[in-house]
Amino acid sequence: MKFKCLTIILLSCLISMAISGCSKDEPNPEDYTTSVLSGEYGKDGLWKLKVYENDQEINKTGYVSFSSKNLKNGDFIFVNIIPECNRKEFHDIPLSSTGNGVSFKIEDNEDKTPVEITGEISLGEMVVKLKY
Repeated sequence: MKFKCLTIILLSCLISMAISGCSKDEPNPEDYTTSVLSGEYGKDGLWKLKVYENDQEINKTGYVSFSSKNLKNGDFIFVNIIPECNRKEFHDIPLSSTGNGVSFKIEDNEDKTPVEITGEISLGEMVVKLKY
């Protein structure tokens, strides 16, 4: 009798643990897309970065770090991309959906030279356009 009670208690605990361990959350396709687009563009050659200054393509040695949780707003860190600025961060920048990814527009008037930054992020590539 003692063995039977102990077995029932042990089985009840195991069933409870199995049921509570199962996740009822289904994967969110937006999370997958976001993780594919988030990254450091132009760093280590994993994601490509093209930079244009006043409509002319230039070679920059810097990179742009991009992250977003919902593809509605994004966070950017520009490292050695914006002239006269080694590192510049922008948070909660509105993103617009395109056929291939997302686009963005940032107006930076805080430094000596105001700059408008526009661009598009697609799978594995970011295009940044700087206008002064």
